[in-house]
Amino acid sequence: MLKEIFSEWWKSLKSFSTTGWKAIRKLFSSSFHLIKEPILIFLKALWEWIKAIVVGMFEILKSFLKDFVKSTAVMLWKLLVLFYKWVKEKIKKK
Repeated sequence: MLKEIFSEWWKSLKSFSTTGWKAIRKLFSSSFHLIKEPILIFLKALWEWIKAIVVGMFEILKSFLKDFVKSTAVMLWKLLVLFYKWVKEKIKKK
């Protein structure tokens, strides 16, 4: 008698657990598909944002270096012209 009650209880518990686990799996499976798409969209947008920042920083750095090199070259050229004129005047005075 006790063995039959325990056996019946075990079968009902096993059935309940199996049914419950299947329902939980089905719920998470459907929820995962609902959550997966927004997360992928968010990650793609985050990647594009980071990429835009890096490209922008590269463009700023490139412009800075371009202007720096150009300004330095112009300054050196003007220095050379002034030095040439100074040497030319010194030679004329002698």
